Amino acid sequence: MLFQLDNVTKTYGAIRALDNLSVAAPEGAIGLLGPNGSGKTTMIRTLLGLIGVDRGSGEVLGMNISRQMLDIRAGRRMPVSAGRWSRLRGVCRRIGRHAAARCAAAGP
Repeated sequence: MLFQLDNVTKTYGAIRALDNLSVAAPEGAIGLLGPNGSGKTTMIRTLLGLIGVDRGSGEVLGMNISRQMLDIRAGRRMPVSAGRWSRLRGVCRRIGRHAAARCAAAGP
């Protein structure tokens, strides 16, 4: 599984950006579509460990989004030989220099 969220809620003051969101994306899934204000950016920030959630749980490549936020951002415990970063080339180029280096090392 690439990522999964279970009953995730994230609020910004009175605005509920994610309301008990449950979603799972298998490896190989690409794209994220939705209207403006639907929570796409909030979900991505949650998955990358850039923001915490009010409620719920989730994983990115087997790492817990609440307890392993720094590991997710740094790509820790993700051996290049596992090839997972190579499947995320379009995403990891945009999330930081460390992740971009892992993408480059993973090859085509």
